[in-house]
Amino acid sequence: MAVEWSACNQALNHERAEEEKRGIVRWLRPKFQNPQGRKDAVQGEIPGTGQKKTKKAAKPERAEKRVWPKELPQQVAAVRDLLAEAGALDLAGARAAFKGAKDEALASSLDSLAALGLAVASGAGPARSWSAVR
Repeated sequence: MAVEWSACNQALNHERAEEEKRGIVRWLRPKFQNPQGRKDAVQGEIPGTGQKKTKKAAKPERAEKRVWPKELPQQVAAVRDLLAEAGALDLAGARAAFKGAKDEALASSLDSLAALGLAVASGAGPARSWSAVR
Protein backbone atom coordinates (compact mmCIF):
# COMPACT_ATOMS: atom_id res chain seq x y z
CA MET A 1 0.00 0.00 0.00
CA ALA A 2 2.81 2.42 0.87
CA VAL A 3 4.50 1.75 -2.46
CA GLU A 4 1.32 2.67 -4.39
CA TRP A 5 0.92 5.89 -2.43
CA SER A 6 4.57 6.80 -2.96
CA ALA A 7 4.32 6.31 -6.73
CA CYS A 8 1.13 8.38 -6.85
CA ASN A 9 2.74 11.11 -4.75
CA GLN A 10 5.79 11.21 -7.02
CA ALA A 11 3.58 11.49 -10.10
CA LEU A 12 1.64 14.37 -8.55
CA ASN A 13 4.86 16.13 -7.52
CA HIS A 14 6.23 15.75 -11.05
CA GLU A 15 3.00 17.13 -12.52
CA ARG A 16 3.07 20.10 -10.12
CA ALA A 17 6.73 20.81 -10.98
CA GLU A 18 5.88 20.82 -14.69
CA GLU A 19 3.02 23.25 -14.09
CA GLU A 20 5.28 25.55 -12.09
CA LYS A 21 7.84 25.57 -14.91
CA ARG A 22 5.04 26.89 -17.14
CA GLY A 23 4.18 29.58 -14.56
CA ILE A 24 1.06 27.92 -13.14
CA VAL A 25 1.15 28.12 -9.35
CA ARG A 26 -1.52 26.57 -7.16
CA TRP A 27 -1.22 28.40 -3.86
CA LEU A 28 -2.29 26.30 -0.89
CA ARG A 29 -2.54 29.33 1.38
CA PRO A 30 -2.69 32.42 -0.87
CA LYS A 31 -3.19 34.75 2.10
CA PHE A 32 0.30 33.89 3.34
CA GLN A 33 2.12 32.70 0.22
CA ASN A 34 0.91 35.38 -2.18
CA PRO A 35 -0.98 38.02 -0.15
CA GLN A 36 -1.09 40.63 -2.92
CA GLY A 37 -2.47 38.11 -5.40
CA ARG A 38 0.36 38.95 -7.79
CA LYS A 39 0.73 36.81 -10.86
CA ASP A 40 4.41 37.71 -11.26
CA ALA A 41 5.41 35.70 -8.19
CA VAL A 42 6.28 32.39 -9.81
CA GLN A 43 7.46 29.47 -7.76
CA GLY A 44 10.50 27.69 -9.20
CA GLU A 45 11.22 23.98 -9.57
CA ILE A 46 11.36 21.49 -6.75
CA PRO A 47 14.39 21.67 -4.42
CA GLY A 48 17.58 20.06 -5.64
CA THR A 49 17.23 21.16 -9.24
CA GLY A 50 19.60 24.09 -8.94
CA GLN A 51 16.99 26.80 -9.39
CA LYS A 52 15.81 29.27 -6.78
CA LYS A 53 12.51 28.53 -5.05
CA THR A 54 11.02 31.88 -5.97
CA LYS A 55 11.80 33.98 -9.00
CA LYS A 56 10.25 37.09 -10.48
CA ALA A 57 8.68 36.86 -13.91
CA ALA A 58 9.24 39.63 -16.41
CA LYS A 59 7.28 42.72 -15.44
CA PRO A 60 4.37 43.29 -17.82
CA GLU A 61 3.74 46.67 -19.41
CA ARG A 62 1.66 48.98 -17.27
CA ALA A 63 -1.95 48.51 -18.26
CA GLU A 64 -4.25 51.47 -18.64
CA LYS A 65 -6.77 51.84 -15.82
CA ARG A 66 -10.29 50.67 -16.49
CA VAL A 67 -13.22 53.07 -16.30
CA TRP A 68 -15.28 52.63 -13.12
CA PRO A 69 -18.95 52.17 -14.11
CA LYS A 70 -21.60 54.44 -12.60
CA GLU A 71 -24.29 51.78 -12.03
CA LEU A 72 -24.01 49.10 -9.33
CA PRO A 73 -24.68 46.06 -11.56
CA GLN A 74 -21.95 47.13 -13.98
CA GLN A 75 -19.56 47.81 -11.07
CA VAL A 76 -20.04 44.28 -9.71
CA ALA A 77 -19.59 42.85 -13.22
CA ALA A 78 -16.40 44.86 -13.77
CA VAL A 79 -14.94 43.70 -10.45
CA ARG A 80 -16.00 40.11 -11.26
CA ASP A 81 -14.12 40.29 -14.56
CA LEU A 82 -11.02 41.76 -12.90
CA LEU A 83 -11.08 39.09 -10.17
CA ALA A 84 -11.41 36.35 -12.79
CA GLU A 85 -8.34 37.70 -14.60
CA ALA A 86 -6.25 38.23 -11.46
CA GLY A 87 -7.33 35.16 -9.51
CA ALA A 88 -7.05 37.08 -6.23
CA LEU A 89 -7.30 40.73 -5.22
CA ASP A 90 -6.91 42.98 -2.26
CA LEU A 91 -8.41 46.47 -2.06
CA ALA A 92 -5.21 48.17 -3.23
CA GLY A 93 -4.99 45.91 -6.29
CA ALA A 94 -8.61 46.56 -7.20
CA ARG A 95 -8.19 50.32 -6.70
CA ALA A 96 -5.12 50.33 -8.95
CA ALA A 97 -7.11 48.73 -11.77
CA PHE A 98 -9.97 51.25 -11.88
CA LYS A 99 -10.03 54.97 -12.53
CA GLY A 100 -12.22 56.83 -10.02
CA ALA A 101 -13.30 53.84 -7.91
CA LYS A 102 -13.78 54.35 -4.17
CA ASP A 103 -12.63 51.76 -1.63
CA GLU A 104 -16.13 51.41 -0.18
CA ALA A 105 -17.66 50.62 -3.59
CA LEU A 106 -14.87 48.18 -4.46
CA ALA A 107 -15.17 46.35 -1.13
CA SER A 108 -18.94 46.24 -1.51
CA SER A 109 -18.66 44.74 -4.99
CA LEU A 110 -16.10 42.18 -3.84
CA ASP A 111 -18.24 41.26 -0.82
CA SER A 112 -21.25 40.91 -3.12
CA LEU A 113 -19.30 38.44 -5.25
CA ALA A 114 -18.38 36.52 -2.10
CA ALA A 115 -22.02 36.46 -0.98
CA LEU A 116 -23.02 35.07 -4.39
CA GLY A 117 -20.37 32.35 -4.14
CA LEU A 118 -18.22 33.77 -6.95
CA ALA A 119 -15.38 34.76 -4.61
CA VAL A 120 -13.94 33.77 -1.25
CA ALA A 121 -13.01 36.50 1.23
CA SER A 122 -10.20 36.07 3.73
CA GLY A 123 -8.63 38.29 6.35
CA ALA A 124 -9.98 41.45 7.91
CA GLY A 125 -9.38 45.16 7.69
CA PRO A 126 -6.58 46.33 5.39
CA ALA A 127 -5.30 42.76 4.99
CA ARG A 128 -8.64 41.56 3.57
CA SER A 129 -8.40 39.84 0.21
CA TRP A 130 -10.70 38.01 -2.19
CA SER A 131 -9.99 34.97 -4.36
CA ALA A 132 -11.93 33.87 -7.40
CA VAL A 133 -13.83 30.60 -7.15
CA ARG A 134 -12.88 28.31 -10.01
